[in-house]
Amino acid sequence: MRGVLSATRKVGVQLLAFALSMLLLIAVLAILGYDPQTVVGAIWDGSIGSASGVTVSIAEAMPIILTATAVWLAYQAGLFNIGGDGQLQVGGVAALIAVLFTAPHMPALLAIPMALLAAAAVGAAWAAIAGALKAYRGANEVIATIMLNFAAIQISNQLIYGPLRDMSNIYTIATHAIPTNGQIPAILPTDQVSVGIFVALVVSIAAVTIVYRSDVGLRLRAIGLNREAATYSGIVVNRYWMIAFTISGAICGLGGGLVVLGARPYLAPGWAEPWGLLGILVAFLCLRTPYIIPVWGLLFGMLMAAGPTLKASASVPDSIVIVMQTLPVIVLYGLYLAARYRNGLTRYLHFAGANA
Repeated sequence: MRGVLSATRKVGVQLLAFALSMLLLIAVLAILGYDPQTVVGAIWDGSIGSASGVTVSIAEAMPIILTATAVWLAYQAGLFNIGGDGQLQVGGVAALIAVLFTAPHMPALLAIPMALLAAAAVGAAWAAIAGALKAYRGANEVIATIMLNFAAIQISNQLIYGPLRDMSNIYTIATHAIPTNGQIPAILPTDQVSVGIFVALVVSIAAVTIVYRSDVGLRLRAIGLNREAATYSGIVVNRYWMIAFTISGAICGLGGGLVVLGARPYLAPGWAEPWGLLGILVAFLCLRTPYIIPVWGLLFGMLMAAGPTLKASASVPDSIVIVMQTLPVIVLYGLYLAARYRNGLTRYLHFAGANA
């Protein structure tokens, strides 16, 4: 019962942080001269106040949920996987290539799973490069994954400009369209929200459950808590670092495949949003409450959906939109600092009163 109350309190604090961050944003914009009513209306209409807003919010949430899950999983082994964007992009391109070759020759029930499997496999292989550099050469995984992000973006663009480009329209830089039987079925009237959102939810919950309730997860967490003690107990740290990075990359690659097959009829340069970066924010917001990664993924999806509407309706600059997406982290950190200060002050007063 105490555990349930503790978890409920943590979730409540996080939702409070999100609400306070929105109030703070509105207050700051009002001080800067923007109409608060217009700002609130734009955020509401762009996120959940309209059918299109709900659609975009869910579509943006799906890859954020998966990249956040991937970052959280790697962190359990003491690793920082900053390469979610790159792993997602190579996974998405792999899914596109697979479906372009297989969909014309087989039914959707086979073509789509094969393309998603290819996306996960390529994402895993891409992350394994950083894992191998970390495990066997002692390289810093943050630097390695950031460099691999740039490489992945360049490879993706080169393929779109080159071998994958549809040359039937020389005025548009885009790949060949994905065949109908290679597209994941939609669950809303628009084509942006597909069954992939349910896949993301299942993968996120399953990954957290496995980390908490399996022997492999126990070893990963042991490494993350104390690598020297884990090594002394007989855990082969390098092996589990590779496992963590590979699974993390597979989840990101799967996210790219779900985006491509579920919401993109074709790929063009710059097709991927910064889902990996937002996944990092969500992962660290949910370090102690990973089961609510989907909740924060949806909240950040709402913020991403509200951004264009906020800029169009209230003439808010891009910098404010970026601040809007980072405010929840700052506010939550402030709440935790305030709680620690309050607890420390309470203990001090209790000690001083006992010794008076």
